[in-house]
Amino acid sequence: MICKKCGYENKDSSSFCAECGAPLVREDEEKVPEAPAVPEAPVTPEATAAPEAPAVPVYAAPAAPEAQPYAAPYAAPAYQQPYAATAYAPPPAQPVKEKKQGKGGKIALIVTTVILALALIGGGIFGYLLYQQKTDEINTLAEEKTALEDQLKEATDKSGTLADDYDALSGKYDTLSADYDALSGQYDELNKSYEELREYADGLYEEYSGIYEEYDFFHKYAVMCSDQNTYYHTYECEDWDRSAFWIYNIDAAKSKEFTPCPKCMAETEEAAP
Repeated sequence: MICKKCGYENKDSSSFCAECGAPLVREDEEKVPEAPAVPEAPVTPEATAAPEAPAVPVYAAPAAPEAQPYAAPYAAPAYQQPYAATAYAPPPAQPVKEKKQGKGGKIALIVTTVILALALIGGGIFGYLLYQQKTDEINTLAEEKTALEDQLKEATDKSGTLADDYDALSGKYDTLSADYDALSGQYDELNKSYEELREYADGLYEEYSGIYEEYDFFHKYAVMCSDQNTYYHTYECEDWDRSAFWIYNIDAAKSKEFTPCPKCMAETEEAAP
């Protein structure tokens, strides 16, 4: 959009001229009739000597298509203005205000440019720092990769040694497994023999129990008597005649006038109650 005041080409979305600050009006907008020009009052000696009147308030023209030049405030004449107050239209914006708007646009443009430059500089610094950080990370990863490769090589060497050890242990395991199978067969045979011997031992124990009961009975109650002497003896004594003997209990032997053998019956008599 071209400014009708200074001829500067602005963006279509702009509302004010970036060069002079004047409002921009599109062609399709309804044109507002221009305000009538204010006639200049004649200057008289009396008017020049008169004290200055307060400045006429300045009004901004609402939606004026073009900024009209406006003279600087002048000294009010002593007579009444020749036009009616009701027919007075507010003057357009003063050139000073337009210059301020233009300066503001330039300042805004400068500030925007500075901000963009600072943003680019900051972005460049940030990018450099990020690049440096990524570079450090890549170097660290490269060092870690080298360390891992060394560990992998060491582990591979150990793996070869462990593989040899595994083969040796596997051979020993096979040998021990064969020995175990052989010993397992022997164990089964020995276990079978043990069961047979246990059954035989149980039979012997039963037989022994019966024999022991007989022995205990004869040892406690039976005595041996013979014609060799007049003593009654225990079975273990060697002084009785084994070719001709009688077996009595102690009371029966005493009734037959046999006396205890001083050799074998002494401990028995002392132990008897």
